[in-house]
Amino acid sequence: MNGIQRVLKKSEILQDRKSFVDCRGISIFSFLETYVGSFHWVFSDSWGFYYRGLNHFSVYRDERMIHPFDKNIEDIYGVKTQPIRDLSLNEAVQHCMGLEVPLFIIAEAYYVPWISYDYLKNKHPHFFIITDYNSQKNEVYIIDYYMKFEEWVPLERVELSYNAAAEYTGEYSFYLTKPEKFYPTQTLLQSQLRSLLHNIQGSEPEDGNGVYSGIVGIKKFKEDLSFCELASMDKMIENWWNYLGEIGGLREGALEFIYYLNTSPDSPYQNQISKDLFALLNETANLWFSFRNVIYKYRGQESSTEKYTAFLQKIIENEEKFIEMILKELVSG
Repeated sequence: MNGIQRVLKKSEILQDRKSFVDCRGISIFSFLETYVGSFHWVFSDSWGFYYRGLNHFSVYRDERMIHPFDKNIEDIYGVKTQPIRDLSLNEAVQHCMGLEVPLFIIAEAYYVPWISYDYLKNKHPHFFIITDYNSQKNEVYIIDYYMKFEEWVPLERVELSYNAAAEYTGEYSFYLTKPEKFYPTQTLLQSQLRSLLHNIQGSEPEDGNGVYSGIVGIKKFKEDLSFCELASMDKMIENWWNYLGEIGGLREGALEFIYYLNTSPDSPYQNQISKDLFALLNETANLWFSFRNVIYKYRGQESSTEKYTAFLQKIIENEEKFIEMILKELVSG
C-alpha cells in the first residue's frame, strides 16, 4: 500500500524562542503546512489566563480543557481531530491509509529507539506521525520532526510504544480530517485580533462559574497571593510549574503570529509592525517564565510575597500596554 504523502512539509518557527512548540504541536503544524500552506493562524488569538483560585488557574476556559490552539484548528481551518480508540496499531494504520491521511501516534518514549536519551530509561508520552505503509515488508514510514527522524521502521517496533502509551496516558492516537476551509481574509484577521484583545482584557466571573480571566484574573491572582504565607505553599507552588509554563507558552504563540504578520507576503502588515511591539511581547513572555522560575526556586524559603506580586504587577502593566499597541498598529475600524 502506498501512503498519502511520505514527506510532510516541515513547519518553520519564525522566532528564536522554540520551547513553546512540543512534539504534538510540531506534528500538527507540518500537517497544516502541507495541506493549507500556513499553520500560524492557530496562534492568531493565542492567549489565556483563567483563574479560579491559587490552586486552580490555567490556559483553559472551562473543564473541557480545550487548548486555544486546538480550538483554532477546527474553527479556522475546519480540521477535526478524530481519536483512534480500540484499534490495534495495524488496524489504525490501515484505517488512516485508506482515508489518505497521516496517523498521529502517541507513544511511550521509553520504547521509542530513536529517542536515545529516553529509550529504556525514561517514561513519558511522545508524538510522531505515520505517513506510509509498506505491506510487503510490514513497515511504516515515521516522521518525527521533533527528534529530526524520518525513516522506515518495522511495524512491530512501533507497536510496543503504541500499546504502552494507551495504557496510562488517557490520550489517544488520532488523525486529522483534511481542511474544509481556510480563507485568510482581512475580516478573519480583524475578528481574531479582537478575540485576542478580549482574551487579554478578560472579565469577572459570569453565571456563577467563579472564573476570572485575562488581566482581571491576573489582578485577582496578585490580590490573593499578597495575603499568603509562601512558606506554607510548597506543594501548591510545585503544581504551578506546568500551569505557568503553558501560560508563558501562549504569549510566545502570540509572538509567533506577530512575526508571521510582519513577514508573510499575504499579510497586510508585512514589514509594518514596530520593534517596540515585538520587544514588549518578548519581555512579557520572559516575565511569566521568570516569575515561574523564581517562585519555584524559593518555595518554602520565604514568607513575604512582595517580590512575586511585583512580578505580577509588571506583567499586568505589560499586557495592558500590549492592548494599546495592538489597537494602534493592527486593529482597524
